[in-house]
Amino acid sequence: MTALRKETPAFTLEITHWQDSEADLKAVRRAVFIEEQQIPEVEEWDDEDAVCRHLLARIAGRAVGTGRLLADGKIGRMAVLAEARAGGLGSALLQRLLALARADGHREVYLHAQVTALSFYAAHGFIAEGTVFDECDIPHQRMRQALPPAALFVPHLTVAAIIERDGRYLMVEELVHDRAVFNQPAGHLEAHETLLDAVVREVREETGYRFVPEALVGLYQWPRADGETYLRVAFSGRVEGDTPGPLDADILRTLWLTPQEIAMAGQEHPSRLRTALVTQCLEDYRRGQTLPLEVCRTLRTQP
Repeated sequence: MTALRKETPAFTLEITHWQDSEADLKAVRRAVFIEEQQIPEVEEWDDEDAVCRHLLARIAGRAVGTGRLLADGKIGRMAVLAEARAGGLGSALLQRLLALARADGHREVYLHAQVTALSFYAAHGFIAEGTVFDECDIPHQRMRQALPPAALFVPHLTVAAIIERDGRYLMVEELVHDRAVFNQPAGHLEAHETLLDAVVREVREETGYRFVPEALVGLYQWPRADGETYLRVAFSGRVEGDTPGPLDADILRTLWLTPQEIAMAGQEHPSRLRTALVTQCLEDYRRGQTLPLEVCRTLRTQP
């Protein structure tokens, strides 16, 4: 029998301060630096902790990773618990710290890397400089990276349609990175479209049906671990027509699923749902969370 590959649980990243998350930050660093690497406790804690910003990674609410950014652009105290060192958590921590440094206006960052981690930091654009030195009786190398100016933050604005018929919901099966997943009919807002125009177009292109929006279900902000942020505007409504026409190239098929079938798809490993937004939107709709379409307004200025 082929062994099932263990999936890395989803993690979250949050920017925090020492006074707000001291216990969690200490727990991770104590496990990694003091217990695992045998660094003396007196050398682990310093005055910088109270005045710098920290990054905290969690899995199912439990703190599993940390990092910090000092006022002079130094990145330090990068630590991930042993059981969480898979699935790119360390890279996500470092990338978020780099993004935070760019947003603060730093032109470069530097760090003191343990020699065993040089290849990790080099893969993320850091360049070694100077000679190897001991820090806490562990060989270290100073590394730095020049930072381009922070890019303008622009979230991905998408629309989605929750469509119910006889207790079933219209879904699409689509290819995402060569994997077939389920999603509500959804897609990006295009230039010069209203939100309502966009959701009608997306339903037509992905299912062939004509969508008639009836209510707003909610707004869903999804900051991903890779630094990208998505904002989904979900509508509910009905469709007209019985025979779907030609679909977008990445749509495999349309289908009507019960809430139980959608929930089961989300429980598979890996999940058959494109994102957790699929179930959240559905749960909110079934709970009766809707607002009238009049709350969505498009204001066009005169030239």
